[in-house]
Amino acid sequence: MPDPVLPYVYASEVDDARVIAVMDDIAAGRIDASLRKHPRFVDSATWARISGRQVELVQGLQRITVAAVGSVVAAELETLGVQVDIMPRENAFFMKPLVRELAAALMKVTN
Repeated sequence: MPDPVLPYVYASEVDDARVIAVMDDIAAGRIDASLRKHPRFVDSATWARISGRQVELVQGLQRITVAAVGSVVAAELETLGVQVDIMPRENAFFMKPLVRELAAALMKVTN
């Protein structure tokens, strides 16, 4: 059974262990896709760099389907060497169209 997606949950400093666990899961290939909706992803990448995990995080993201809500987020990811596979069509840079595009792409992979 798939794990739930929690798009509006923001991690605080208290959640550092959860952030580390997600980065470890991405690096280990236990996550199929990553949805990025805000340029603050750089915060995660900076945190990964500071903790010595940036290489593993980027390598993990390079192996999975990556969705970005728009060109600003896509540019941040590409700066880190991460290819964006999915963006909403027709400049519909909102969560609902992004999640629809991601779901459609993942359905193609599983069929």
